[in-house]
Amino acid sequence: MRLQSFEVYGVKSILDSGKCHLSETDNVTVLAGQNEAGKSGILEGLDYFRNGANEKFNKLSVRYDTKPVVTCTFTLDEEDKNHEDPSIKTILSGLDTVTTFRGAEDGGKQDKIYLSDEVHERISEIAEKLVVPTSQQPTTTEGEEPPVAAIAESAEQLTQRVTDLLTDYIPDFIFYDSFSDILPGEILISEIPNNKPVQDFEKIFGIKFSDALGYTAQQLSVFQRKINDKASLDLNGYWKQTQTTEEDDKYKFDVNINLAGDQSKVEFMIHRNDDSSLFMEQKSKGFQWFNAFNLRLKALDVDKEENYKTLIILIDEPGQGLHEAAQKDVKTVLDEIAINGAQIVYSTHNPSLIGVNDDEILRIRLVYQTREEGTKIKNLAQFSSAHGSKDALSPIITAMGANHVGQFLDETKTVIIVEGVTDHYYLNAMKKYLDISGDLAFIPACGATNAKTLIAILFGWRQTFKAILDEGSMGKGILRVLKKYLYKDNEDGLEKQIMVLGGFDGIEDLFSKNDFSTYVLKQAMPVGKKNSEIAKTNKKELLGRFFLESIDGEITLDNETKDNFNKIFDWINNGTA
Repeated sequence: MRLQSFEVYGVKSILDSGKCHLSETDNVTVLAGQNEAGKSGILEGLDYFRNGANEKFNKLSVRYDTKPVVTCTFTLDEEDKNHEDPSIKTILSGLDTVTTFRGAEDGGKQDKIYLSDEVHERISEIAEKLVVPTSQQPTTTEGEEPPVAAIAESAEQLTQRVTDLLTDYIPDFIFYDSFSDILPGEILISEIPNNKPVQDFEKIFGIKFSDALGYTAQQLSVFQRKINDKASLDLNGYWKQTQTTEEDDKYKFDVNINLAGDQSKVEFMIHRNDDSSLFMEQKSKGFQWFNAFNLRLKALDVDKEENYKTLIILIDEPGQGLHEAAQKDVKTVLDEIAINGAQIVYSTHNPSLIGVNDDEILRIRLVYQTREEGTKIKNLAQFSSAHGSKDALSPIITAMGANHVGQFLDETKTVIIVEGVTDHYYLNAMKKYLDISGDLAFIPACGATNAKTLIAILFGWRQTFKAILDEGSMGKGILRVLKKYLYKDNEDGLEKQIMVLGGFDGIEDLFSKNDFSTYVLKQAMPVGKKNSEIAKTNKKELLGRFFLESIDGEITLDNETKDNFNKIFDWINNGTA
């Protein structure tokens, strides 16, 4: 069972979030928005849906003017439907999605998760057809199997069995709202049963500190050495930040067990190949966060394949307190967990945690707030269409608080500035289709004017980059300014770094008429209009997004389209068009 979409009502600044569909390209959905936009409230609402209200939620998250209601829709896969009970299997086969909710405007229905009326009616309808009154059931001889219809006593009972089964199918939601529960600097062994982080540590490394109470000095020494070797190897596997360039610049656990009867205790310390060990509480907040994050995930066994699909992980502002390189490590860890099957929803306004490469941009859901509507969630294309924005990425950049483009750049990639998010979609799609080599990062500038600004900044920084502009009047004007003031009329230098799509008003015009009609617009083309003109009247961001999502399907593009895009990639990789 997989979470497909959700909607939150009546939590903090959220009146009605609107329906949010999770990422359709992978298992990661990113809630991007400024501080106080309502991101935390969305995650708290999802946690309330699965795990119910706790004291903190009732005190801090519930609005005074309404009660919380959270609706979640799940998809059923074939494994979910393949039930051993024939009658239940028949009903499940008639369901593709299941909509569920917790809470009601009058404050009721908070005790458990309920099926929507529509789903309940559908189940009842199928059950009524399956169940035959006892008086009408055919008689069976000894040893003969009863018909499917005779399995349940009534349609109501069968409906209830399916209802209970579906609510049991709902995955666990794990909410990381903070990491206040870190490994302590020291703890009495007698108190470990009440300390979750230490229990996680024991589970991960297959030990029980209480076993040491009867050890000899030699046995204790061997026990501690094994613990420290295992824990240190694990630590350096996920914490890759170093302080020096030395090869042996590694962190090590220094777990010490002091046996003293009822006062026997365990000390958790860390050192970095020196004699200066620090208690866990003395390490940086970022280090503590990452360590707690790693321990909790591994204790949940999410690194075991059979558990991947049973978890939905909610994380509020992951990586707080970490510097940029470590934040990228957090993103890598989250991506790896998602690849293995767990669904992840996390909030952030940190550029390092919001991907803009390849189809990562399709993960982003913009969280914003208005005085009239409260907190809302929209994907990039929805926001752009609803607000009349020329380009959907501009609010994302604003929401992230990104004040300079350097936060987006990676020195290991070839950076190409493009005018808009639609350019990003199409160029990444065609890179896949044409099997173009090289690590390319297409950075949307949110309009031609912004492209000029970004180019000027990167030029001033002497950053390696390229840029692609449309041939429209705006693009030509920008090119003239750049040529005069930045490149000092150096034609060769300009042409190596900036390409103008000669003869094309927009990225859509690189497609042949047939390809644009068949694979992008997916309907007949109006006569006498350019592709880019048609795209403007058909929510062009959506067209580009859908094309990127479908590029792995059965698509056979014309030579005209392939030649046009190949010229761009030849210029990017070789400096010639």
